[in-house]
Amino acid sequence: MKWVLIVEPSEFDFNYLNRVITRLGYRTFRASSAEESIHLLGESLPDAIICGDKLPDKDPLDLCRALKEDPMTTRTPVLMASSNTDFIFQHRALKAGFAEIINRPMSIQDFFLKLEKCLSDRGRVVIRAPMSVPVTVDYQDRKFPYTTHTFGEGGLFLPSPDSMFRRTLLGLEFCLPGINNLFDLKGEVVYTLEKSTEDCPPGMGIKFVDIAQALKKLLKVYMQNYLTKAAVPS
Repeated sequence: MKWVLIVEPSEFDFNYLNRVITRLGYRTFRASSAEESIHLLGESLPDAIICGDKLPDKDPLDLCRALKEDPMTTRTPVLMASSNTDFIFQHRALKAGFAEIINRPMSIQDFFLKLEKCLSDRGRVVIRAPMSVPVTVDYQDRKFPYTTHTFGEGGLFLPSPDSMFRRTLLGLEFCLPGINNLFDLKGEVVYTLEKSTEDCPPGMGIKFVDIAQALKKLLKVYMQNYLTKAAVPS
């Protein structure tokens, strides 16, 4: 499970980031100041750091420079969440070492893609999140029941001790929470995972193929709404 350190003094802004990031399947921990973040980094190294643009004890740009100069954190991506859209400010932030600027108010799509760009080892460019959805797989006129580990606008991951070969074409039937219609799609196995990892059990990644543009748009909007709901306090 990947970890993200959120350096943010505002309780409201931290809660927003925390809800969305955990919805994406990552774990978080928080520092309310630069000094607290340095202390936490001495105990545990996160996979990424997201920093607000206002800290009570240090300029965020100075904090990022210090992190980039430290051999322990120099390779850890640091992102800034900022409402300051001034070009000169953002240029200075990137020059200080920030990998990405996430503009406030946040677009869930923009936030996700920038975070994934820093964290993903597969270069994913579509929204996906942990989600349990029952799926019936049709293969060679036989039907097999599965439940997704993650679901996204472009495909899904099915845990299975016996994955099918790459490039295997499958039929997929499922219903999404909140939508009454039955989805009947084609999928292609694009990768398999033989051994479990910290983030994922053994199984197979499947992408949707031959999907209509209108359905692509529907799935994209569905995933955006799914993540947006995470940012709204219940």
